[in-house]
Amino acid sequence: MKKLQISMIACLLVLALTASLMAQGYEFKVMASKGKSEVQKENSTNWADLKVGTQLGSKDKIKLTANTYLSLIHKSGKTIELKNAGTYSVAELSTGLSSNQANVSKRFSDYLMAEISSSDDLMSSKKGDKKTTGSVERSMNTQPFVDRNALQLNSPRKINLLSNVFTFRWNEFENAKEYEFTLTDRFDKPVFTKTVIGNSFTLNADEMKLDKDTYYFWRVKAKGNDKSKSDDACFLVLSNEKVKAIKDTVETIRKEVGDDNATSKMILAAYYEQNFLVEEALKSFKEAVAMAPEIDQYKNLYKRFLQKYHLSEK
Repeated sequence: MKKLQISMIACLLVLALTASLMAQGYEFKVMASKGKSEVQKENSTNWADLKVGTQLGSKDKIKLTANTYLSLIHKSGKTIELKNAGTYSVAELSTGLSSNQANVSKRFSDYLMAEISSSDDLMSSKKGDKKTTGSVERSMNTQPFVDRNALQLNSPRKINLLSNVFTFRWNEFENAKEYEFTLTDRFDKPVFTKTVIGNSFTLNADEMKLDKDTYYFWRVKAKGNDKSKSDDACFLVLSNEKVKAIKDTVETIRKEVGDDNATSKMILAAYYEQNFLVEEALKSFKEAVAMAPEIDQYKNLYKRFLQKYHLSEK
């Protein structure tokens, strides 16, 4: 009997501890803000400024003044945006958000949260994979060494393509009118060479019968000027199976967080960017900034994305 009582007491203590830990959990984190927003924590009469990364408990209150924007990430992974002045109960804001976990989008909203909160180099370049095949293969880094005296590319150094058609771009080089575009495999074996007038070339992977899920490298130089040769860049045309998987994931993210506000666009941009879908990420970043042009956090991430992939804002 005594052992039973001890066991029951132990169980009650565990339950109490669990309840206490749950009470200490958060409902939302602040992802981005602009203007004047404050929080009144549980059991406090004071209001404190809200900062990016602040955790909000279920019994907290938040207050927005006029012309204020606040983006919040719920613990489920779902997001909400507040733009109207007033006082809000965190408990009321979270009503209905926990019914379905946004498992896919949560990974990318957490990633964005870390990127925005970090004072380090946001959206820093990640090295590409290297494979061992018995032959020397070239690096697929997103930011290879750039020879400032050579012709400069104006396209991503590494990109995965959902479409079979893609346009490669580069900056004009001195007085050159013609350029030599060269496509090779990863062992530097030439696959295609063409003289191009102007500073762009559109490639159709189907017409050229390029293999799917295989990296190809390209470079360009002013015709007759070997010293102008650019650095190499690479691309991969995704297989139909991978394209379908990506589209399914995008559809899931849209169902979880929507597709009609700046925060959801940023989450989509994060997904695209982590999968080297640069064209799609660029589009989502532009849409997010257009929807919330006053939010510095979004603009900074967009600028760092452009720098990482050597892209212009045009």
